[in-house]
Amino acid sequence: MLFETYDKEYKSTLTRIGGSMLLFLLLFDLLIPLGMDISQIFENYLDAKSVYIIDSIIGSVAYMLSFSIPAIFFYIISPKRYC
Repeated sequence: MLFETYDKEYKSTLTRIGGSMLLFLLLFDLLIPLGMDISQIFENYLDAKSVYIIDSIIGSVAYMLSFSIPAIFFYIISPKRYC
């Protein structure tokens, strides 16, 4: 009986982790190319140094969002337990 409880918790945790990983992969595959497309727009209007800076900022923001949004999603869907 005790093992059934742990088994349910284990499966539930793995499901939440899997969903968060799928969200990460989806965001990573969408945000990084989108950031590259946006930085290509700036290439027509700015010099190389400015484009490099903007490209770095956009890439960093996209990378940060692709990691933080799934972490927040995992926190929201996890059951709240108090000690």
